[in-house]
Amino acid sequence: MKSQEKILVIANDKSKKWRSLGDIYLEYGAVVICDPLSDFESKNRVQRTVEPGSYHVSVLEEKTKKWGNRFAFAQIVFSEEEIKKVIIAKFIFNESFPVTSGLASFMDIQTSDLYTDFIDKFYKKNKKGNLYDDFFKSLFKKNADKNSKEGDWINFTIPKTKNNIIMFHSGMGDGFYKAYWAMGKGNKTCRLMIDFNL
Repeated sequence: MKSQEKILVIANDKSKKWRSLGDIYLEYGAVVICDPLSDFESKNRVQRTVEPGSYHVSVLEEKTKKWGNRFAFAQIVFSEEEIKKVIIAKFIFNESFPVTSGLASFMDIQTSDLYTDFIDKFYKKNKKGNLYDDFFKSLFKKNADKNSKEGDWINFTIPKTKNNIIMFHSGMGDGFYKAYWAMGKGNKTCRLMIDFNL
């Protein structure tokens, strides 16, 4: 089954239990999908934009034979309408995004700029620091559960802003992943979904 066909089935399957990760604030409605530790630049913005606002983010877990439960899909939900078709979400330069730290994320284009400033400030104060080990690790651990003792997601708001990033484990880890727009009646944008190829 092709990815678009698979996502069409998944998106319309009401029996699927998606795990809530909270809301993402999209100040400009231009979504960046990226590895938040290594490749968070604006070039990972998807070309299509949405109405600015706050939208719900969730992930769908699937059980693997060897590695237990893993995130198979992640999504931003703009509308609960029935999905009629699925199209590839093209990025500025590519049709996929790279993951090298085992994490993926959703953020707004404005948040991407603020996040870059946040990271610059972190390394000015911690010249030999490690962003994950010294900062994010403890935040992830707050979301630990029986499936992940270290935690597998966070909803992180950049200090002194209302802009947030939702980070989550990327399926089986590093690789290149594609995102898809799930469209409703009248070509209405309903969801933006990542397929982690489980």
